[in-house]
Amino acid sequence: EVMDLYLLDGDRYVMKKKRFSIDSISKVEVVPEELSSYLITEGASGVVMVHNHPAGEATPSSADDKMTKNLQILCSTHNRLLCEHVIYAPNGVYSYYLSERLKEITKNYSLRSVLGE
Repeated sequence: EVMDLYLLDGDRYVMKKKRFSIDSISKVEVVPEELSSYLITEGASGVVMVHNHPAGEATPSSADDKMTKNLQILCSTHNRLLCEHVIYAPNGVYSYYLSERLKEITKNYSLRSVLGE
């Protein structure tokens, strides 16, 4: 699997892309400190995460949900907007945004929700 992180500027245009991969067919591991540094250094206002399921369904796994929740908390902490998480596979594409799953994750895993505001 590979995971691409697209950084968006204030007008929501793609300004940079970085690929994260550990050359595994079944998972992508990302170090939170590396993501934080990337978000801060590049000055993005929004983030789109895209990753693949090379030998499976585009349906999100529990690990995909966890990765999305963790990225949402990280984005919220750095005042960045997680705009989308897309999974693509041989059988199709899944959008967290279009499925409204991202809306639920954003609500429950933002800095405000963690702080109880």
